[in-house]
Amino acid sequence: MHVHVGRHRAASCAWAAHVAGDYVSGLQLLPALGATALGPTAGAGGGGAGVSAGCAPAGLLVSTADGALTLFDIRGTRSSSSGSGSGGGGGGGGGAGVQRLASVSCGSTLRCCVADGSAALAGDEAGCVQLWDVGRVAGGLAAVREGGPGPDGLYAPWEGEEAGGSAVCGLDVYGVEAGEEGGAAGAVRVAVVTEGGRLVLLEA
Repeated sequence: MHVHVGRHRAASCAWAAHVAGDYVSGLQLLPALGATALGPTAGAGGGGAGVSAGCAPAGLLVSTADGALTLFDIRGTRSSSSGSGSGGGGGGGGGAGVQRLASVSCGSTLRCCVADGSAALAGDEAGCVQLWDVGRVAGGLAAVREGGPGPDGLYAPWEGEEAGGSAVCGLDVYGVEAGEEGGAAGAVRVAVVTEGGRLVLLEA
């Protein structure tokens, strides 16, 4: 009997779903929807987003080239026994326990995204950072920013002059405690990388 010993292990599909009809530029698994917020209280050390190790995700954020941010509830996938779901048509919407909760158009091609259960940030082709209140659109009451978002859950985009209008290709976020690194209470700093290779740190 021949036994093959190697470093590579074949991966099996736990579940699958059709979530977009256009090029997917970014995705982020989310913890319990509405339970956390980007900033000082998000994760260990006050920064970062997404799902902690050992924590089953509740949602999925997808950014696409047509400028859409779409939020899915994927809690139903925990009981799915196969990855045969293919979902619906072009807009994406299901299969294998995936439920489309909401979608918003940001008006410009999106290049990347990062999120937690309360807020989503996306970098676009025009060099702006879009902020979407996913906690509110998922049924939460607390707003991410004072004054609340527009009817579609979007806040006014952050436009960093230092980015020079170049497309935002990648971003990350962390919170700053009052007095820390000269930051104001509740300030959020967003690191963005532009198409020209420039790294810019924005604060809001």
